Amino acid sequence: MKKLILIAFVLVGFVFNTQAQTKYKIGDKAFQGIVFYVSADSLHGLVAQSEDYKVIGQKSHIMSCTIVLQDKKLSGYRMPNKEELQKLYMQRVIVGGFSKSRIQWYWYMQGQEMGTRKAINFSDGNDVSNISPTNEGNVRLVKSF
Repeated sequence: MKKLILIAFVLVGFVFNTQAQTKYKIGDKAFQGIVFYVSADSLHGLVAQSEDYKVIGQKSHIMSCTIVLQDKKLSGYRMPNKEELQKLYMQRVIVGGFSKSRIQWYWYMQGQEMGTRKAINFSDGNDVSNISPTNEGNVRLVKSF
């Protein structure tokens, strides 16, 4: 009986370990998004939503993000920080769906303040600062895995 229990534990451990070893690559569809960054072991990384969220003005920015983040389908998604948004910019062609309009700014969070207005211009990859609270921009949500 002890051998049977031991074998069962080994099998359960093998199944759990096999399931946890999914390797990802940039461009994979996973976690309701598109993988745009993977760790060296390909087991962890970042995914981005496939669509933008347009926001105008600081209050709209905060309210839009709050509404989007409350959507249960987007569990775990959040606004990117600067480093994550720069990684996303580097993979923008693979991820696709980014704004080609006049406004190609993508907001990111700096610290814990959602109202801090910082962005990266996806037409050239440069930082955008000193943004008026009435300016229009985009948000692309990300999730760690």
